[in-house]
Amino acid sequence: MEISAFRWFERQSGTFRYVLLTLLGLGLACASVVVFFAYEFSDRQMCGSHGFQAFNSPEGKLRAVLYDYDCGATTDFSTRLAVVKQSSKFDPFDVSERELVMIADSNHGAAGVDSNGILPIAVEWTDSQHLSVRLPEGARTFVHKQNAGSVVIHYENDAQ
Repeated sequence: MEISAFRWFERQSGTFRYVLLTLLGLGLACASVVVFFAYEFSDRQMCGSHGFQAFNSPEGKLRAVLYDYDCGATTDFSTRLAVVKQSSKFDPFDVSERELVMIADSNHGAAGVDSNGILPIAVEWTDSQHLSVRLPEGARTFVHKQNAGSVVIHYENDAQ
């Protein structure tokens, strides 16, 4: 004989039902608090990005996007370069590991930045499969991948 959960619940004593509902309510409240704090302390809330420059590939399928990324007073602004599909909407907080090809900063002011906090990095597509990136003297790089899918990336004046 199959008993539904609702019938099982009705057959329990009043005290047991009260305790069970209280525990269920507390569990939902705790889960809500966890979700709230996970969202509030995510990169989207703790970090900022204020400007970007896009460079379309010659055939128009890809674009290289140069943007700033700032995660608060204890870290320097970083300038990042991502290679993304032309058709996708760019969101600096949703760049995949595969798309992110370079992270650099001003090395505590050794290299200047523009009003958006972006290093003056020259980005140029030499053809549909080759991207040239020229970093200013004094810049410090943390990530500088040599390719993004089939795109080969060449760095000039790459300061370590």
